[in-house]
Amino acid sequence: MFLAALELQQLDVVWEFLLPEDRAVLEARKEAYDELTDNEPPREAYEFLSPGHVVSSPREYVDVRVEDTDGERTVIVVERHDERTFTLDMVRRDGRWYVDLPLDAEDEDGHRDL
Repeated sequence: MFLAALELQQLDVVWEFLLPEDRAVLEARKEAYDELTDNEPPREAYEFLSPGHVVSSPREYVDVRVEDTDGERTVIVVERHDERTFTLDMVRRDGRWYVDLPLDAEDEDGHRDL
């Protein structure tokens, strides 16, 4: 459902799949934006996702598979037509699954995603 919502650009639905902590990071980004710009032009918190967090079109995918799961965490591997892959980490909380994006992760150069 998450990937289908991405395909349809239903960002409000995508938002509901995000881990609450990830939503809080995006809300903080929106608040910082609002302070700097007086919210002009107005933006939604989900607009502060960086392009690298998700691939926007499932038409690019040739395979989606579960690679690792323990009942509370699952790693979904998505293979693209160009043979590159990316993962979606999912966490089970309160009887439902959330996508856990690496919003505060450091990259290989030690930079933090802001």
